[in-house]
Amino acid sequence: MAAFVSNLADELSIFSDAGFHLRCFDAHPLREKALRRYATEKVFWRSPRVCAHCDVSIPKREVLLIGHLVDDPGDPLYEFNYLALDKRRLQDWKPYARFRELAAEFQNSDRYLSYYPLVEGKPFRAPPGKLGKAYVLPSRD
Repeated sequence: MAAFVSNLADELSIFSDAGFHLRCFDAHPLREKALRRYATEKVFWRSPRVCAHCDVSIPKREVLLIGHLVDDPGDPLYEFNYLALDKRRLQDWKPYARFRELAAEFQNSDRYLSYYPLVEGKPFRAPPGKLGKAYVLPSRD
């Protein structure tokens, strides 16, 4: 299956960019969930980039894509799943400060282990034995 999960703490990461027997996958209890997520990711990453804040088309170099974050609709990050935002207008987006706070908290927890940091200037934790030491990204400020 192609890569579709960037968070190694996500239960579906076992299928992302992995090879496995079809009969093993068909019998796996997470099969349906993996297929749904894969289909959602495929549509999201191929969709036209329209800003969730201002509903205007975004040039490729200015787009901030937020893919899948969490499954639980009760999690405050859930509302931020699958968004396209214009980097030039982030400060105008009212939920931006809340998103940054929640994303930083998530990124620094055991619930997010990834090669890709969510928030600039915040440390992200490397999966033990997978990426080496954690580091701090430089801030653009």
